[in-house]
This record gives sequence, C-alpha cells and structure tokens, in this order.
Amino acid sequence: MTVNDLYHLDRIKIEIPPHVEPRAHRPASSPYWDKPIETLPRRELEAYQIRYLSIMLALAYHKSDYYRGAFDAARVKPGDLIGLEDLRRFPFTHKQIERDRQLAKPLLGDMVTVEERDVVFVSASSGSTGVPTLRIWLKITSRN
Repeated sequence: MTVNDLYHLDRIKIEIPPHVEPRAHRPASSPYWDKPIETLPRRELEAYQIRYLSIMLALAYHKSDYYRGAFDAARVKPGDLIGLEDLRRFPFTHKQIERDRQLAKPLLGDMVTVEERDVVFVSASSGSTGVPTLRIWLKITSRN
C-alpha cells in the first residue's frame, strides 16, 4: 500500500513528492540523520518545509471532519500557506482537544485522516490525566 493508495490522493488532487526515507539510526560516522535535507541552504529548506506542510494541511482539510471545521472557523484553507509565517493563521491542537475528539466520536475521533479499516494497530497512553490518548499505526507506517 502506498501513501497515494491510502489517502486516495487522486480524488483530492494532491501529489506527494518523492519521499526520502528517514534512517532509524544515525550512522556513527556522520553527524547527520539525513544529510541531503539537513544541509540544505535555508531558502531551499523553507521551500521543502512549505511543500510538505502544504500536503499535510491539504490532507487534514480534505480527510478530517475536525480539521475542516477548525480551518473553516479560522477562515483559512490549505492553499493559504505561502510561507512559514502563515502557519500562525492555522488552528493548532493540543492534547485536550485530541482527548475530547476521541471521546466525542469513538474510537479514533474525527481528527484522523484515514479509514479505520486501514489501521493495523492502536496504542494508548497510560491515561495518567484521566483519559488515554490513542495513537494509530498504519501498514505504511509500521515496521515489518
């Protein structure tokens, strides 16, 4: 299963750029985890960040009822992200929102951007504050 398959990106007109697989461990001989990315000139790094943030915002908006409502309430659309300074216009979340959304729409809440059938594993925090928060794993993100 690919990211495109998982999110049905062809339906919402999002193109995922080639992904650079992060390394699980930094090579002992290098101070970098991902040298090509970590050594980009500032201008190129910001362009790279904007490109990936734009994809994440579009996925959130098109695939999550919560984020679509939060973006609409803040009067922003994914395409409004032009530079990093535009991030302040977008709604941010915190753990309490995550807990509230999971309680309002069990099991996973309405912040997720995938179908429950694509989830292969769910882990939970200890719930030390009263309500555990859930984390989902997809076949594409789990390690074999």
